[in-house]
Amino acid sequence: MPDETDIVVPFPQLVHEEVERYCRDASSIDDQKLKVEQFTQFAIDILAAADQLDDGTICNYAKTVSNSRKANDSLKVNGYDFNEIENSIDLFVCSDYNGTDPAPSYTKPQIDELFNKCRRFFEAALGDLYTRIDQSHEAYNLAHRIHLERHKISRVRFMLFLDGFSKTKEKDSEKSQNIDFIYRIYDLNALEKYSESTKERPPIEIDLRSFGEPLPCLPIVSCGDDFDACVAMMSGELLYKLYGEHGSRLLERNIRSFLQAKNKINKGIKDTIFQCPERFLAYNNGISCTAEHVDFDFKGESCKILKIRNFQIVNGGQTTASIYNAFRINEKRKEKDRVDLRGVQVQAKISIIKNPAIIDDTVKKISLYANSQNKVSQSDFDALEPFHAKMEEFSRTVWAPPSPRHNRMTKWYYERARGAYGDEKSRGSGRRSAFTDVYPENQVFTKTDLARYESVWEELPQSACLGEQKNFRAFTNRSAAAELVPDRQYFMDAVAKKLVYDVAAAVIKQARLPSYKAQTASYCLAYVLHYRREKLDLKDIWKTQTVPGFVEASLKEVVLPIHKRLSESLEGQNVTEWCKKDTCWNTIRDLKITLPTVSP
Repeated sequence: MPDETDIVVPFPQLVHEEVERYCRDASSIDDQKLKVEQFTQFAIDILAAADQLDDGTICNYAKTVSNSRKANDSLKVNGYDFNEIENSIDLFVCSDYNGTDPAPSYTKPQIDELFNKCRRFFEAALGDLYTRIDQSHEAYNLAHRIHLERHKISRVRFMLFLDGFSKTKEKDSEKSQNIDFIYRIYDLNALEKYSESTKERPPIEIDLRSFGEPLPCLPIVSCGDDFDACVAMMSGELLYKLYGEHGSRLLERNIRSFLQAKNKINKGIKDTIFQCPERFLAYNNGISCTAEHVDFDFKGESCKILKIRNFQIVNGGQTTASIYNAFRINEKRKEKDRVDLRGVQVQAKISIIKNPAIIDDTVKKISLYANSQNKVSQSDFDALEPFHAKMEEFSRTVWAPPSPRHNRMTKWYYERARGAYGDEKSRGSGRRSAFTDVYPENQVFTKTDLARYESVWEELPQSACLGEQKNFRAFTNRSAAAELVPDRQYFMDAVAKKLVYDVAAAVIKQARLPSYKAQTASYCLAYVLHYRREKLDLKDIWKTQTVPGFVEASLKEVVLPIHKRLSESLEGQNVTEWCKKDTCWNTIRDLKITLPTVSP
């Protein structure tokens, strides 16, 4: 039973404490910039967990156009994410982080100004903006990539993150030069709702009448008490519209990493669509879907689907994304060059799961048994869920020895769900001090943090540079393939790896690098591990809660040459993308840098 002194701390306060915790050690010069970065990352993590976006890269850029002092001429962007399957880009723009109590309210003019700054950045990037940005700045990579892919981009979502509240309605979508411009506002109210929704995702509700006609299908077949089934003939145009509106949320979450492994339109699907669309139904296996409930319209012997609740495509993601891209390509062509794609039909097998208790297991099995294009194993669908529960259990039971910073025994808090630490800390004002005595604020790490530490420790800095969510999925797949089960020693080693990584992050901060700090930290530590791994004893690091001095000394030697090499890139590639390549790690690993001698 909750303590009577328990109180519910408002979400704005939790956000502020979360941002402050990550920025506490920042210098006063970079403090405001770091707070904006952390708030942006906070919003990205929440929305990625809620499947509103895939991932995100932080990119702080703000500039006023030359020869102008007008505020409405300025450009701004705080982050981005490219979706190569959808040929789309998400651009994040953030209010200046205030962290005030009460949280500020934003007016429509203020919101419009932030959207306009981000829109102007995109439009300038379509041109030659990249030539006016220092190549060492992350914004150079973003602007350059937008310029290179300007003829491919079909949709831009401007996503505004507010550290306060807004009563302004969503700005209407626009279309210009065959690009859809979509505007989304995420104030603290919205972020709180999405944070809550990650505990139980809101289902997709589709009223097919809003897309034209109801969907014709064969009569429903009962498969016992647990589920029914039916087969529908879905037009390519309908699938294109559904995917255009809901994107990757249509695709079962546990296998998104497999679907995104292929970024280009499947050549066979593309050729069929454009050369003989009427044969698509014969050549393609169709898609397998699940639903929680379906509303049918029975008239005589005919049967049509009116509405679908909790619709998911669990097999056929490549078909869906390929149809979407092909239709987008066709739509962007001049009218005289367009192909009549009305003949594209897709068979859709829909399993209507009537027993909520078996939904997750049934979806996994349908995906496993139906998938024929990409091999998917059972362990992939488990997604290491017991793994993180076990890590959380160890973090609540394992006491760490006293350390130089804490002359008492403490615990390390493994945050399985983002924000859990702040939420638990705030449950009772009278117990906050006691909680932080056990779990100090500098002894918290998340599952995406763990994935980053492990990737670097495995000498895969290129994976660590993929972005938090993509690297986490890569770590999940590697660990599942290895059938990794964490024990007490694994947990203690993970803490030791965090301590080592924190030293690398501190060295990067002290170096005051102008760009690519996260990438440099991962590559520098991987380099030192490659040449000094045998000198590191994780058990000893756990026992002392300290990192040997040679690690910091070695990192200080390598940080500038490695940053220089990363910034130079290779053969004109985008630096951020270059850091994700195996060849990048091969190049950095082969650098000849003299490291300090380590005493025996």
